[in-house]
Amino acid sequence: MTDDAAGLREGLEGVPLLHDLPAPTLEALAAGMRLVRLTAGDLLVRQDDEGDEIFVILRGDLEAFREEPGRPDQVLTLLGPGDVVGELAVRAGGRRTASVRARTAATLGAVHRATLEVLFRGDPELALRLTELSARRLRRSQLADYLARRFGAIEPSVIDDVEREATWVALAAGDVLFHQGDPGDALYILLSGRLRVVHDEGTPGERVLADVGRGETVGEIALVTHAERSATVYAVRDSHLARLSHAAFTRLTGRYPAAMLQITRLLGVRLQQTSAGAERVRAGSLSLALVPCRPDVALHGLAGALVDALETIGPTALLTRASVEAALGGSIPSEGSQGVDGLRLAQWIDEQETQRRYLVYVADPEWSAWTARAVQQADRVLLVADATADPDPGPLERRLLAGWSASRSPHLTLVLLHPPGTGAPRDTARWRVARRVDDHVHVRAGAAGDIGRLARIVSGNAVGLVLGGGGARGFAHVGVLRACEELGIPVDMIGGTSSGAIFAAMPAMGLGAAEILEQSAEPFRAVLDLTPPIVSLAAGGRVTRSIRAFFGDRQIEDLWLPYFCMAANLTRADQVVQDDGPLADAIRATVSLPGVFPPVYRDGDLLVDGGLLNNLPIDTMRARNPSGAVLAVDVSPAVDLTASAPFGPAVSGWRLAGRRLNPRARGGDPPGILDVLQRSLVLGSVYLRGQLKRQHLADLVLHPPVGEWGLFDYASQRAIAERGYESSRDELAAWWSGRAADDPGA
Repeated sequence: MTDDAAGLREGLEGVPLLHDLPAPTLEALAAGMRLVRLTAGDLLVRQDDEGDEIFVILRGDLEAFREEPGRPDQVLTLLGPGDVVGELAVRAGGRRTASVRARTAATLGAVHRATLEVLFRGDPELALRLTELSARRLRRSQLADYLARRFGAIEPSVIDDVEREATWVALAAGDVLFHQGDPGDALYILLSGRLRVVHDEGTPGERVLADVGRGETVGEIALVTHAERSATVYAVRDSHLARLSHAAFTRLTGRYPAAMLQITRLLGVRLQQTSAGAERVRAGSLSLALVPCRPDVALHGLAGALVDALETIGPTALLTRASVEAALGGSIPSEGSQGVDGLRLAQWIDEQETQRRYLVYVADPEWSAWTARAVQQADRVLLVADATADPDPGPLERRLLAGWSASRSPHLTLVLLHPPGTGAPRDTARWRVARRVDDHVHVRAGAAGDIGRLARIVSGNAVGLVLGGGGARGFAHVGVLRACEELGIPVDMIGGTSSGAIFAAMPAMGLGAAEILEQSAEPFRAVLDLTPPIVSLAAGGRVTRSIRAFFGDRQIEDLWLPYFCMAANLTRADQVVQDDGPLADAIRATVSLPGVFPPVYRDGDLLVDGGLLNNLPIDTMRARNPSGAVLAVDVSPAVDLTASAPFGPAVSGWRLAGRRLNPRARGGDPPGILDVLQRSLVLGSVYLRGQLKRQHLADLVLHPPVGEWGLFDYASQRAIAERGYESSRDELAAWWSGRAADDPGA
């Protein structure tokens, strides 16, 4: 044994990690080491470099720190004799998570990964200890990264204190962190994974309030206010958290008042968002998994096109079983693996999420360890199907759906692939009824516009357009659609009320602005078939025939764009969101102006014009597009239906009719019955509209000045459409360019 080897052997006996290991293991470790000598300030390893050696500190002091452009170095931990350095990159694979430099002159022993692998086979205890140390270091690195981003550069002693006070929580996908109504006894720091915050509305289903990404906290409001949990939080995918109890939080804020100030500021923002109802999905990396409904579905073409589209929004990586195995140099570990292979995969994925905005996993065509991992890591699962095939779930899909039946599933999107040139989707309802999905998207093979829409919807960057009711004034919507087309503003989902619902359905069918103006001029011009006013002024046959002639037998699910329209339920005094079933029936309900057209009978209830309760359903669109952009077009002015001159409290219809036949007659004429009914219809929702605007649920609300035209002035459709275009184009252009400046990928 050389003098260096003897010195190394003696030095290793004082390393806590190696305590009680057999003498042959220590001797083999010393024999395989080389000595490294540093002077103060020397760099041992650099963050993001490949790691193939670990180091044991024999003499001297070092520090591990993270580097980030524009920020001072964040020291993670101080290291001294007996400490081990660099084990995380060697055991977990991938790159160094931190840089290490000497604070004083130091001597270290370095051992290569190949030597370690030989030793591990002879002494599994050494492998286990290094794996456990790697896991602790990874948690500490993630915790330090959170603290530095939240509070700026901090002393390692602060990290030590938080680490001692924290308890570590691991959640599998679908596990609940806490329920609505639970005591607010702790806050949680999400170190990896993703959480979803939902509110139980007291009815079937729940409302999604926000998604929480790595480096965010949850539970702090209830902790500080001593209130019950106001929402339920669960893991969308496998997640790791640090838990700080109320007592631990109190101790830490007592020692570090600056931290309390930062938390207080965060609370103020969260409370403001909550009171305004405007909390959005939070930023962070997003993982998508493409899963074939049947083995013969070709995923790779769609995956490549989707990645290209996502790259225009942010850095994206495509992960397949082959690419990940090549990167890790081995096969994918089985589900639930907690050994070094599982740690290596977790660390490698953590690196990808740090460097990319989006990860796209492509599952195998059949069940495998890789498919299980891909789904477990996904924030959103895309079930991909050939739209011309059998809609029944295939074996892989059935296994996934069965597993999710006993727990919360990730967000499930059904992607229906259509042949190029498909005119209109068909039978989507059969696909929806055969499986439990949150939404669906239609994609034509090779259609860049469809792929772009899919990318924006699944990444949370969709543009949703809301069109308000207003009779003939709704032709202004056509002008807004024309402006969007010219400016390149995509419309990814759309909805509306009354005439707004009609004009929303047309682009959802795939019609452009010019086609809409050309095709909609005549069908809705003369729809009043007057009848004795026992139920309504009009019999409703003419408007029903016009709607059915235009929209045919289309189902809402078969529209190219996600679509909804609003109706009001007279029976139950509630609004109805119509997003499935026959489109013509939904349109007929949403235009049923009370007193003018008969209400629509549906399952024992009576439905009328949705403008009665929500003429500009911004809130409905925001619920469906929580993190994307919401545009709204309001064609109902706040001040409307003024009289040109005074008139008395008693009005004779016969006298008014005679006066209108006499060109020389003078006197104030009150508004007509149709105008009064229409304005009365939207009065409540005009008031509600102001509340919705104050909640900032829309990114932009346009107000085309079309009040000079009457509600039934359908002969002026081209002039109204032109006014909508002229009044909105500059405002849309400014908004779109400003959005691009705020987020270049938007």
